[in-house]
Amino acid sequence: MNPRSKPSEGWGWPLLAIKQHYFVDGASLCGAYTAFGGVLEAGPALAGDCGRCTHALERRGAPPAPAAPAVRSEARH
Repeated sequence: MNPRSKPSEGWGWPLLAIKQHYFVDGASLCGAYTAFGGVLEAGPALAGDCGRCTHALERRGAPPAPAAPAVRSEARH
């Protein structure tokens, strides 16, 4: 992957969303958001992320979310 290109999948904060959602090629795995153009972060699901995205990500082979709450970066939007 080109170091300057944006990742095509990862966790992101859509505008006005309460939780982070996992995006693949601009659409969230839960189907609630599309055309996300913000910053995406790679990594496992955290306890406070969208449950539907987390389950869909687990079905894709990702490890389950940890039981204890964790905090991802505070940079929202």
